[in-house]
Amino acid sequence: MRNKRTYAVIGGILGLSSGLVLAVVPAPSELPAKMIVSGRTSTQVDIKTVKVGQEIPKTYAGDKIHNTPGFEFYVSKHYALKSDMGDDFSREILEVSELALPHWEDLIGEQPPDPDTRMYICYGKDFADMNRGMVSDVGFAGGNGGGITIYANHSAYNYPSGTLMYHRRALIIHENLHLLNMICKNSGGYEGETYSGEQHVYDPVKKQLTVLCFDKAPVNNWTDHDLQGIKTNFPSLREAARQWWDGGGEGVLYYQFMMTDPDRYLKWQIWRDELCEDRIKADTNPAIMEDIYGSLDALNPVWERWVKARRASFHHVDWGWEQDGNALMAYGWPWKTNYWSQMDIQYVPNETAQYDPLRMDYPMDPMPSIVGPVKRGVAEPSVGYVADLTGGGWVGMGLGVTNRSMCQVIVMDGKLVVEGKEMSLARREFPLTDAVKTAGKQDGNRYGVTIQIKPRALAIVVRADAGRPGAMQSMTVSVPIDDALHQRFMTHYLSLIAKDGRPRITPFFDDARRLEPDLTKPAPPNRWRFAAMDQLETLYRAAWRLKDKTPASLLSLKATMLAAVDKDPATQSAALTLYNSTIARVAQDVLRGSDPVAANTAVADLMRVSMRVNVDGEAAADQAALTVEIRSKGESNVKGRIVLTAEPEGSLGTLPAGQTVDVAGGQTQKLSWKWNVPAGGQATAAIRVKATLACGGTAMGLTDTAWVRPSIPCWWVLGPFDNRGDGTVDTPQIVEREKVHLGKTYVGMGGRELHWQKSERSSEAKLTDEHVVDFLKLCGSDQNVSAYALTWVVSPKERDALLGIGSDDGVVVWLNGQRVHAALANRGYRSMQDRVPIHLKAGRNELLVRVTQTFAGWVMGARLVGRDEKPLPDVSCTLVEP
Repeated sequence: MRNKRTYAVIGGILGLSSGLVLAVVPAPSELPAKMIVSGRTSTQVDIKTVKVGQEIPKTYAGDKIHNTPGFEFYVSKHYALKSDMGDDFSREILEVSELALPHWEDLIGEQPPDPDTRMYICYGKDFADMNRGMVSDVGFAGGNGGGITIYANHSAYNYPSGTLMYHRRALIIHENLHLLNMICKNSGGYEGETYSGEQHVYDPVKKQLTVLCFDKAPVNNWTDHDLQGIKTNFPSLREAARQWWDGGGEGVLYYQFMMTDPDRYLKWQIWRDELCEDRIKADTNPAIMEDIYGSLDALNPVWERWVKARRASFHHVDWGWEQDGNALMAYGWPWKTNYWSQMDIQYVPNETAQYDPLRMDYPMDPMPSIVGPVKRGVAEPSVGYVADLTGGGWVGMGLGVTNRSMCQVIVMDGKLVVEGKEMSLARREFPLTDAVKTAGKQDGNRYGVTIQIKPRALAIVVRADAGRPGAMQSMTVSVPIDDALHQRFMTHYLSLIAKDGRPRITPFFDDARRLEPDLTKPAPPNRWRFAAMDQLETLYRAAWRLKDKTPASLLSLKATMLAAVDKDPATQSAALTLYNSTIARVAQDVLRGSDPVAANTAVADLMRVSMRVNVDGEAAADQAALTVEIRSKGESNVKGRIVLTAEPEGSLGTLPAGQTVDVAGGQTQKLSWKWNVPAGGQATAAIRVKATLACGGTAMGLTDTAWVRPSIPCWWVLGPFDNRGDGTVDTPQIVEREKVHLGKTYVGMGGRELHWQKSERSSEAKLTDEHVVDFLKLCGSDQNVSAYALTWVVSPKERDALLGIGSDDGVVVWLNGQRVHAALANRGYRSMQDRVPIHLKAGRNELLVRVTQTFAGWVMGARLVGRDEKPLPDVSCTLVEP
C-alpha cells in the first residue's frame, strides 16, 4: 500500500560543486530532491548532490559500509554513493537515482521507512574496483554483468560493464529497484520486473527520465530480445508463469503483459505482495496466479493475442547506439568493421500507421520544420530524419532492408550520398548547396532529410535552417528506381545507419502522432495517469480476500472505476467522486459478511488503514521493545485502542497496558511499548497485537503477531564433507543413510575426523535475533563442501506444520528419516526462503538438514510455524539424543 510523497516544484537546478568536499554529511532534509512527476516521467527541478569525501553517511547498510582507498562518498536526499568515477559521473548517477525513485515507490507500494537514512550504492570504475568496495564493506566479493544487490547489507554494487552511458544508467536503475525492494520488503523482487524497469529514456538536456518503457532503442532492449526469442518457442501463459523470476526467456514479456493492462496490473499488485511474503516459487506460481487472476487457461488466449500483436519499433543489429530523448547517437565503430552501426526500424513504408500506446512510449520532441511531411500507408509514402553531425562521421537511413543489404540515404562530408550496391543501385553523390551547408552549420551542423518513395524515383529533400525568419534552405534530388526496387522499398523495413565519429539521428515515420501529455503538470506515477489507482487497488485487494463473499456493491464500484482508468480526465474524476461517496456503504456491506477476520481485513483495505508491528532488535536481551504504526492513507481520521497479549501467557513477563490511537487522515501514528522479559527463555513466543479501530464511521478490528526468539534455537552440527562441484551438487553422506549417533566419529573432507558440535542460541541474543548456524565458524572455510545440522522437535500433539528454512548455499531436509525438501542452488541467506509443509507426530521428531557450500557465506536458519505461518509456542526443540 502507498503513502504518497508530494513532489513540490520550486526553485532552480542545483548541483554538485566540483571539488567541494564537506566535512559534515548533510542530513537528508537539507538536500532538495524536487521534480515534476507526471505519469512514468520525472523532470528535474532541483536535485542537489554533495561530495562528502571520506565521511561515511548514515545508510540502511548500518555499520557494514566503510571507506575504500580511491573511493569518495557523495550524497543526495535519498541516496549515498561510494564511487571512484569522478564528480560529474557521480552527480548524474545520483540525479538519475532520485528521478527514478518515485516510480519505484509507486511500483512496490512502499517508501523507505526512515527519512533520516539513505540507501547505499557503491560504484567502481571496473569489476575489480567494485569488488574492492564490496570486500571493504562486507568482507567478500561477488556479482557480474555490471551490478549486484546483496542481502548482506541491503546495498547495491555496480561497475561500468560497457561503454554506453545508457547501459550504465540502466544498471543503476535496475539495481536500485532491487535495493528498494530489499529495504522496504526484505525481498529482492525479481529480474523480469527490474529488467523491464531499467528500460528507460533519458533526456540529459531537460534532465528528464521516463522509466518502464515498453519500446525504446538501445541495447538492453529486453522487449525486442524476448519478442525475437519467443518466435521460435512460444510458451503458454502457464509455462511463462514458471519463468516469472527470469530476466531472459519470457520473464520480461510476462511482466510487461501484466503491467500494460489496468486489470492485470491491479491483480499484479496483489501478486507482488505475495511474492514479497515469499509465498511464490517458480513451481507454485501458476497456482497462486490462478488464485489471483482466475483460470490461466482462460487467460492464455489473451496472452497469445497480446504477444503476437506486439512489435518492437527498434531492433539492434550492430554496435552501438545511445538514446537521448528521441534522438539516437551512434558510436560509429561497429563490431563488424567492414559494415556500419545499424539499428533496424521495424516499420514498412506501405503499411498504414496505427496508434499503439506501447510503441515508442516515451516523451518525444515534435518533428522540426527541416523534416518535411512524413506518412506511411499511402501511394507515395515518405519518411525522414534529422542528421546532427556535430560529433563527426556520417549518418542516415536505409530503405528496403534485408539484413545488411539496403539502399543507403546518408549525409556526410558536405554531401548527400545514395547507394545500394547489393541491389544494383550505383552510388550517387549530391554535394549540398552552399546555402544549405551554411544554414546547417549555423544550426549546429544539423540537416533534415525527407525521402519520398515514388513509383519511378526516390525524391529526396535536404533542408537546413539558420534560425532566422526566411532562413530555411533546401535542395531536392531525384534517384531513378525500377519496379523491383520500388516494390522492395515499399515492403521492407527501414534502418538507421552510421559510421565514424558520434553522429546523431532523430527519425520520423508518420505525421499522425499521439497527443503528448503536458509533462510540466504533475500526474500520478502510473501508465494511465489515473489519480484513483490507489483507491481502485483497495477494491481489488478486498475482492481477492473475500472471494465469493464479495458484496455486489463492491463489485459494481470496482467495475465502474476500472472502466475509467484509461479514459479522459473528466471520466476519471467522476469515478473518484463516485468512490468517495459510496465507499463507506460498501464497507458496511463487507462487514455483514460471514467471515469476520477476512471482513475486517478487507474493510481496512477499503478504508486505506494499515497496521505495521515491529519488535525493536536493538533492545537489550532482557527487554522487549515493540512499536506499532497505524497509517491512515485516506482522508479520514482513525481512532481506537491497541492491546497486547502474549502466547504462551506469562512467557514474556507482565505486558504493559494498551494505548489509544488517534491518527489524522494521510498521517501515521507510531506507538511504543518497552518492558522487562524474564531471563533464560529460549522457546519461541508471540506478542499478539489487537487494534480496535474506527475510520469515517466504519469500525474494524486488525490483528498481527510479532515473534520473539523466532527460530529453532539449538542444533548439532557435523562437517565439512566433500561436495565437489558447487552448492547445486547433491552428494549424499553416510550421516543421512544410517541412524544418528552423537558419539560417533565420522571421516570428512581430506580425511579429517569429525564430531558433532553444538550450535545454540546465545543468552545475550536480542529477542528478535534469529539463531543462524554459521558453518564457516564451526566447520572451516573450505569450498565445495557440505555439513549437517540436527535437532529433535518436540510436539505435544500430532499436527501439520511449516518449516521455514533459509540457507547459503543449497539445502536438503529430512524429517523422521524421510527426505522432504531440496533446494540446491547457489544463493545468499534469507529468512524463510523456502516454506516446506511437514507433518509432526506427537512426541519427538528428528529434523536433519544438509547445507552445501560453494564459497563465501555458509549459514542456515529455520523456523517452525503453523500452516497459517503463525508461531507454535507449544513446540520445542532439544539436543538430547533419544
